[in-house]
Amino acid sequence: MLAVTVLFHEWVLGLLALTVFYWLVVIVFAVGSAFMGRLGRDLSHWWDALHGYPKAKARAARFSKMMDHLNLQDKNKEL
Repeated sequence: MLAVTVLFHEWVLGLLALTVFYWLVVIVFAVGSAFMGRLGRDLSHWWDALHGYPKAKARAARFSKMMDHLNLQDKNKEL
């Protein structure tokens, strides 16, 4: 009877450990996904722009050019 009780407790503790490990993995992947997703891109763009890297300057120039083009299209539609 004692052996059954010990095995049961080991099984319960093992199941508890697997559950905790599973949720830790889920949390790590969720946090990782957040940083690798939009938040990570925003932080990367901010960091590049802060330090004046050429890619950030080129990206800003392309964005400005695109916005100018869209504004011109809107003005042409109004005419």
